[in-house]
Amino acid sequence: MIQITPQHHIFVHIEPLDLRKGIDALVGFCQSKLSQSPFSGTIFVFRNTKGTAVTRLSSFLTWSLEATNIRQGNKAGGGG
Repeated sequence: MIQITPQHHIFVHIEPLDLRKGIDALVGFCQSKLSQSPFSGTIFVFRNTKGTAVTRLSSFLTWSLEATNIRQGNKAGGGG
């Protein structure tokens, strides 16, 4: 479960990214393109290029969920 408080900032990047590049690319994207630190407690949400999965990045923790699981009502997601 993700606990979100009023002090959290959430950035939802609506343009698709190639999530196959991994966590280092997401951290670099946050720092260079968004001018934000992934170490600040801010939550970043990205979607893949096919629109079939979303990934959350927060303080170097990642969480992924495939859209098929979302549509089927499953709550299980894999890391990365």
